[in-house]
Amino acid sequence: MRVAKSAGYLYIHVTDKSEGKKRPRRTKDGAKAGAGHGSKVDIKVPMKVVDALFSAGKDELDIVAALRALSGHGDTELVTVKDSENTVRIWVDSKNMAD
Repeated sequence: MRVAKSAGYLYIHVTDKSEGKKRPRRTKDGAKAGAGHGSKVDIKVPMKVVDALFSAGKDELDIVAALRALSGHGDTELVTVKDSENTVRIWVDSKNMAD
């Protein structure tokens, strides 16, 4: 796991390499599929959101303040999860409106 601050963001990178230790699957043509690749989780949070989250004081989180800060930040990708076959992304879409 790696945690860093850069350019106004908090980055958290987690790699699970244990998946690569499993016996690789074979595709229809006999080639190894996803050999040696583990799962990766990348999280990118604006520091303004982190600061707002911890603004409540000791042993408390201010979720409402963090959500307000996040909504004021505009469109941004927050989480990416990857494995050898799939990618899942979670992001804020300011253009999406409820009916």
